[in-house]
Amino acid sequence: MLGTLLAIIRSFFAIIFFATFLSTMIIFSVLTWRRWILPVSGPVLRFFGRTTLKILGIPLVLTNEWPFAEDEARVVIVNHQSTLDIIWFSAVTPNRIGAIGKRELIWVPLMNVGWWAFRHFLIDRTDRESAIRTMRAATENTKKYSRSLALAPEGTRSKNGHILPFKKGAFHLAIDARLPIYPVVMCGAGESMPKHTFWAYPTPIHLQFLPPISTVDWEIERLDEHIAEVHDLMSIAYRELRASAGLPQLAPPPSPQDRP
Repeated sequence: MLGTLLAIIRSFFAIIFFATFLSTMIIFSVLTWRRWILPVSGPVLRFFGRTTLKILGIPLVLTNEWPFAEDEARVVIVNHQSTLDIIWFSAVTPNRIGAIGKRELIWVPLMNVGWWAFRHFLIDRTDRESAIRTMRAATENTKKYSRSLALAPEGTRSKNGHILPFKKGAFHLAIDARLPIYPVVMCGAGESMPKHTFWAYPTPIHLQFLPPISTVDWEIERLDEHIAEVHDLMSIAYRELRASAGLPQLAPPPSPQDRP
C-alpha cells in the first residue's frame, strides 16, 4: 500500500514536470517559428527523459554504449510496452529526432501541440493514401535534415509481453531511402507501468542497442523476409535481455502463422 502511494505521488510530480517542460518548449517553438527546435531537440529531450525517470525513481540500465553520437539520417525502431516508452526513449534519444505517431494524439492536450513543436509527424492509419503521403514527407524531411526517425513498428502495445508482429511502414521508409535501421530493445517498462495503470512503480528499465542494419542491399520483393529477420533478431535479444534483468519468463511466443 505504501509503495503504491509513493508511486502515485511520484507520478503526480512527473506529470507536473511534463506539463511545465512541454509548455516551455511550445513557447520556445512559437517564438522561434520552430527554426531552432531541431538542433536543441536531442539535448532537451534527453534532459526531460532522464529527469522524469529520476522523479519516478526508475533506474535506466544500458547494457551497451549509446550509438547515436553522430548525426545521420536513420530509422530507429523500438519495441512498445508502456506509456513510459516515450520517457525512456527521450532519455536516450538521438539528436535531431523525429517521430511518427498515430493521428489520435491530436486529441491529447499538450501532447498534440508538443508534437507540432518538435516537428514530428502524425499518421492516419485508417486512410492509406494519407498514410503514404505522411511517410513520404517524413522520409524527405529525415534525409534533408539528417534526422533520426523513431518508430514502434508493432503499432500498439504488447499485451502478452512478446514483441508483436511488425507493420511494414518503418521498413518501407528505410528501404525507399536506403536508410540504416537501428533497433533498440527494451524490457521492464511494461512491469513498471502496465497498460491501464496511471502511475509508475520504481522498477528498472533495461535497454540494449543492437548493431545497425544496412538496407543498401535489401530488395523490395523480399521485404517480408527482411522484416522477419529483424523481428527475430529483436525477439531473441529481448528474451535474453529479460533473462539477464531477472524478469519473469514469458509464456510461449505466438505461433508462426501469427508472425510477420
